[in-house]
Amino acid sequence: MKVADRLGQVRSYCHLLTSYLSNWRNLILTAYLFFVLMSYFIVNMDLRNFGRAYIISLAEVILIISIFLSTKLLHFAEDISIHHGSEEKITIKFFIETWLVSLAVFFAMYIIYYPGGFSPDSIDQYGQAAGIKNYNDWHPVLHTLFAFTLPLKLSGGWVGSIVLFQIIVFSLALAYMAFTLAEFGNIKYARLFLLYILINPATLGISMYPWKDVTFAVFAMLSMCFAVRVYFSDGEWLKSLGHMIIFLLVMAAATIFRHNAILFTFPLLIAVMFYVSSKRKVLLAAGFVLIIFLIKIPLYSSLKAEKPGNRITETTGVPITIMGNAVKETPDNIDTDIQEFIYAIAPRGAWEKKYRTGDFNSIKFSGVNTNIIEEAGYTKILDMMFRCFKKSHLASLKGFLALTDMVYSIAGPVRWWIIPGIVHNKYGIEGRGVNLLQKIFVLYLRFTRWLCKHVFWHIGVLMLIMFILILAKVYDIKKLFLVLALFSHNFGTMLLLSGDDFRFFYCTYLIMPLVCLVLLVKKGA
Repeated sequence: MKVADRLGQVRSYCHLLTSYLSNWRNLILTAYLFFVLMSYFIVNMDLRNFGRAYIISLAEVILIISIFLSTKLLHFAEDISIHHGSEEKITIKFFIETWLVSLAVFFAMYIIYYPGGFSPDSIDQYGQAAGIKNYNDWHPVLHTLFAFTLPLKLSGGWVGSIVLFQIIVFSLALAYMAFTLAEFGNIKYARLFLLYILINPATLGISMYPWKDVTFAVFAMLSMCFAVRVYFSDGEWLKSLGHMIIFLLVMAAATIFRHNAILFTFPLLIAVMFYVSSKRKVLLAAGFVLIIFLIKIPLYSSLKAEKPGNRITETTGVPITIMGNAVKETPDNIDTDIQEFIYAIAPRGAWEKKYRTGDFNSIKFSGVNTNIIEEAGYTKILDMMFRCFKKSHLASLKGFLALTDMVYSIAGPVRWWIIPGIVHNKYGIEGRGVNLLQKIFVLYLRFTRWLCKHVFWHIGVLMLIMFILILAKVYDIKKLFLVLALFSHNFGTMLLLSGDDFRFFYCTYLIMPLVCLVLLVKKGA
């Protein structure tokens, strides 16, 4: 090759690199892809057996791949859009049709697994609703009242009413979401995402459990539906007093149904405020706080609801997991006081035999000394965690990534498997479903995990799709707040994990179609 030709090639590469570096969206997406891909190798490969040079080479290769992918993905996303079907007339008939289809799918699962799934949490809440136990805010009392007490009162104490009530509410909410997608997008888009949700094994399994995660996901989806209407109407939708009341009630309920739900509802409330007048901003903020206050103080007091304990244990799963992983993999590198703290929580043998990387729950539920965690407090625990990172970088990082990567992982092993069942209980609640159809459902789970596990079984894939669209489509702060509420919830919640609690993030499946609607439909089209 001639010198002139080689110089021309170098100039071409330099031009491409300069063009890439000048685009901050490329840089952000590259950083995200690099983080996701590196986390996969750190979690799934024992890099302690490889030298530093190998790890650096691996990082260089992944960086090159990330740079290439970020440019291609952003270019592709920029050209994607949804044609607004303004010529299509969306009527109540469409709502009823989608509700009946949704209800039929859920009801089939209900018959197969009658009377639904009841975990230890559900059994405990049933005891509260039946008046056998006192109400306890360990599982939000409002959720117990709505999902257990209300259907039991309406049905005269019939256990089967609990899950039946949930699937009726769930199907109605899905119909409203589909109606919203059709109204501001088009009918094909609405039907596509409704189908995606209904055939999703995550939905089929989790819908049979009366968990707070399901109720929160439904109310968060409704909150997002209302926010979408505010966005497309430039705030006009909220000028109706009725709309404002229902919006505040649903938002407040969603906030209380999960203790960490504020990570979603607060950013969403801020996003909605961008589209209303100053006076209405004050009304929204005051109404939101007032409703929560009335539920949490007067209502809970009248029910003599007990407050939960062990809050430090429940919110320090990440630092405990990091320390446990560092002590297990590199005990000689860790300070003596940290080792003593970890072994005071559970014996060394438990950490070596029962603990799974990135899953404190794997030994926590077998019985550990949580008092030592409560006594230590947040400051001491965080101090020990940072010292672990300082003394054992790779083992600490591996513990953190293995615990949190269900939010952003796009590959690797499946992290959830929800099959409805009923734990042994003293209330006589037992399954009376159809065994043959239950076996078919398990086969369906395995089939989807084999055929399309990335879109059904990995939340990280959905998060990546939305992140790419945000970088490609968002150019103003108002829209950014609106579409980042889900990110705030997922990435904030992952910092409170203790194990593979996939159900915490189920809301992603329901909210994603609405986020994509905002990103892909040109407002006013």
